[in-house]
Amino acid sequence: EIARLQFLRRTAEARGDIELASEVWAAIALQRLRVHEVQGALEAHLFAQKLTRDTSKMDWQLFEYCQRLSAARSPAFLEGCWVQEELQQLRQALLARGFCSKQLLEASGARSVTDFALPGVNGKRLEAQLRGFHDSKSGEDREKASGLVDLARLFLLGRVLPISRVRDLLGPTCEVLLRLQVLAFVDGREQEDTPVFAIVALWPVEEDLLLVTDFEATFFSDDTEPVMYISEDSLALAAAASRAAGRCLDLCCGSGVQGIVALRRGADSVVFVDLNPRCLAFTRFNLAFNSLSHKSKGEFLVDLKASPPELGSFDAVLVNPPFMPNPDCIASGASTLFGDGGDTGEEVISAAITLASERLLAPGGHLIAVSKAPNAEDLPQRLRSWWRQRLGGRAKIWLSPATEAERYLPTAKSNPLEALRFQRGLRRLGVKSLSQVVLLIVATEEFEHFDASIVGPPRPGLWLDKDFLSSEVAKAVAMQEVEMPGAWMGLEAGFFPDSFQGPSPLWKDTASKLLFR
Repeated sequence: EIARLQFLRRTAEARGDIELASEVWAAIALQRLRVHEVQGALEAHLFAQKLTRDTSKMDWQLFEYCQRLSAARSPAFLEGCWVQEELQQLRQALLARGFCSKQLLEASGARSVTDFALPGVNGKRLEAQLRGFHDSKSGEDREKASGLVDLARLFLLGRVLPISRVRDLLGPTCEVLLRLQVLAFVDGREQEDTPVFAIVALWPVEEDLLLVTDFEATFFSDDTEPVMYISEDSLALAAAASRAAGRCLDLCCGSGVQGIVALRRGADSVVFVDLNPRCLAFTRFNLAFNSLSHKSKGEFLVDLKASPPELGSFDAVLVNPPFMPNPDCIASGASTLFGDGGDTGEEVISAAITLASERLLAPGGHLIAVSKAPNAEDLPQRLRSWWRQRLGGRAKIWLSPATEAERYLPTAKSNPLEALRFQRGLRRLGVKSLSQVVLLIVATEEFEHFDASIVGPPRPGLWLDKDFLSSEVAKAVAMQEVEMPGAWMGLEAGFFPDSFQGPSPLWKDTASKLLFR
């Protein structure tokens, strides 16, 4: 198709039909983008602009998208060229404009900030709700709402704003965003009131944390892998890991969201691990942006399926692995490192659990993970096969209702042929259903003993139920700690004579009431 268009373009130019040549250049731009030739698409679009006399016919949305993809390849902040004091001023300027999760959810009516993850799907609805919120205010409240709405449109919905408006909102810190290439001018150079766009997404998380990720629609022409946006599973793990403390490990760290949330809640230190070098660069920036760099004990490029370096043992291991089933690499939606979980989706999480049991978890430490499990009723048995017997372990599994494999789509935009081949691949592998999973494993000193059980009936909306996860998983962690030898003063190993069998079974109920009344 590109070759045909190139022939048509040359023919039009030879005849002097400049308007037709411009239209063909624009068509070439679209086709080049479809085969992931970002720079070629951008150049073709620029040729179309130069030739046309009627700029109203140009697809400016496509042009901005090509610019965003080109600029996202290597923004300056990935090189660590920031000044800490300037980052703090920028963060304070954003928070002063109400750019935090609580106010964003109130303004947009969204269930979660993850509703902003797919602006191509939800963007118009969210933008309308934000404008409605703005219009419902008056006076000073209206001005405050206007700032929040414009920042959400710029940093989460991928809209453009005049540079003058961004400077009004953020003052001198706007220049920091331009210098770090978090923002860029639409036409590549500044003119009076030139619009700007965000190269990366900026997410308000928890109360005052701000994190950058790539946009969901970001991809690259080379082997550069994008950094995953904040998703339902990200926030589900953050809620479930509310008791992560001591020395923590963030496996498959992505933007660093799990470890950074743990540090904000009081963890002593975090080690960050990922297979994608771009993720580690984003993590370093996010740590600095939230004044937490001093609590990171390193960011390591590690392939969990190979022979990872010795990292020590940890009190808590947090895992949000790639879990998209991808039989025979069929699913385009699982083509990224952060999505592809192997044939059944468990290639990475199984490696993480094996590694945790062999060397990463200290006795009494715990692993918390999120995933999508095929045939979840059999997950306890699979966990036993993944766990190596250096330590004992106790696992609890929370599930959502299962989605039948015949109804499961690799992405919301899957074409019918891809969906058909994907579902055939799942059937061939024996996958009958898929379920959202939150998993807790506590390492014990009961050597050669591993127990795994599913907790309660499947819970609808599991990953979105923040209150349930933060209470139930925390309660399960606390009860495991109560049962660990040496966890409470007077129950240390060796305190009682060998003939003593331990405290009354009623102790567990009493401890639970004391901890959670």
